Amino acid sequence: MADSYIILGACYGDEGKGKLTDELMDQISDSIETPLVTRFNGGANAGHTVKHGDKTYYTHLIPSGILTEKALCFIGNGVVVSLVALEREINDLNEGGIVTDNRIFISDRAHVTFLIHCLLDQLMNESIGTTKQGIGNTYADKMNRIGLTIGDLLKDNYENKLRRLYGHYEALIDDYLIRKMRQKLVETHSLPSDFTVDNLYENEAAKNSFIDVFEIADRDGYLRINFEFKNEKNEVEKIDRLDSLFSRDLLLIENFRRKWKDSIVNGFSFMKSHMKSRMIIEGANAIMLDIDCGTYPYVTSSNCGIGGVLTGLSLSLKVMSKFKVIGVFKSYITRVGGGCLPTEQDNEIGEMMQTLGHEFGVTTKRKRRCGWLDLVQLKYSCQVNGYDYLNITKLDILNAFEQIKVCTAYKSKYDVLIEDFPSDEDRLKEVTPMYVTFDGWKDFDISKCTNWKDLHANIRNFIKFIEAYTNVPIKYINTGQEKGAMIIRDV
Repeated sequence: MADSYIILGACYGDEGKGKLTDELMDQISDSIETPLVTRFNGGANAGHTVKHGDKTYYTHLIPSGILTEKALCFIGNGVVVSLVALEREINDLNEGGIVTDNRIFISDRAHVTFLIHCLLDQLMNESIGTTKQGIGNTYADKMNRIGLTIGDLLKDNYENKLRRLYGHYEALIDDYLIRKMRQKLVETHSLPSDFTVDNLYENEAAKNSFIDVFEIADRDGYLRINFEFKNEKNEVEKIDRLDSLFSRDLLLIENFRRKWKDSIVNGFSFMKSHMKSRMIIEGANAIMLDIDCGTYPYVTSSNCGIGGVLTGLSLSLKVMSKFKVIGVFKSYITRVGGGCLPTEQDNEIGEMMQTLGHEFGVTTKRKRRCGWLDLVQLKYSCQVNGYDYLNITKLDILNAFEQIKVCTAYKSKYDVLIEDFPSDEDRLKEVTPMYVTFDGWKDFDISKCTNWKDLHANIRNFIKFIEAYTNVPIKYINTGQEKGAMIIRDV
């Protein structure tokens, strides 16, 4: 049995990584050692659901291993940390009976997601299906070298650093609000479509002075940011002014400094000191959302695969032999937001998968698009991340179908067979999936299965086919959401 594991999403996220983390934590916690579970990428856009005892827990920033009493948790330098989301999550866990004090540590190199990052997400109204959690803007600031790190928050000049960050975006936000004001005034006050603030004095149709128009705009809220977010108490809070938003971010920093100053660590030193510990590295999102290896531009802003593990935790290749890498995937495929999904079933089949699988995002509550399992995509994932094992989830959802399809190849619009997963989104849109059809296991109760032989023969055939195609053994087979509902094969 391996001492340590890396758990990665093998598709588009929402595969069930949190449950596998929870199950494996039991294995590595059966000694006197204190195990460590880490996050290396993403932010509050991630959402893990874990049924632990008679309760269901939802984690976003904090590793799912927090549910194991003796485990320590580490948030690595590749993660972007929302201060308000972190505090909200701590409160939720504490209310659920989970003790978090002195168990969570954060790298001083991790970057901070502020409320202004979330505001920018809302104002820009991106069409690629982001979670509006400010993740992309935080990573953009990191790349532009203007962002603040967790370590910066402990310095005496944190307020000046935050003010400089706000100053960077003030003109952009003002420009957006002015354009919004112009549009609204044209629509509601009979101004001509070529109306601008610059030509206001010359505009006969306005019949208002410059200051009057701005008073109208302010009265009707055209110059307000109208920002809403869930605060630390999980209550909706509204902020209308940018200066008020700055004050709120400042308050979050001050609270963070008071509560977390003893839990901020040098990430490299922390990981080095724990390399002899049993460990689980828990990925957020999934490889097809990876900024470099995913279906760009319909991706997240971090590296979600094996490369992100190294950079997000300051690890070297030499230590990778310590870990077994596990890819988690569903028996069908799902995706939230935009981007091509070649095997998507925009029909009754997809609706059944969505309903039976409760396919709604943990973070956004948006419906997930559903389709048949895509082995072209899964094989690509296996080759990029180099999984030692696979974990298949939600086989019970396919109980509803007499027959089950699996995509084994693509054909281009020129009827040419495509062997590798296309790197270009436009090319991916043009492919036609080629399917192999399997007899199903309709109405079979997989929840009663405790070993490989208990499984329906058609499930075993289905799994063997996937293994042969991907050349990776499926060691972990979920049989339900409950704790312990998993078959672990000796492969």
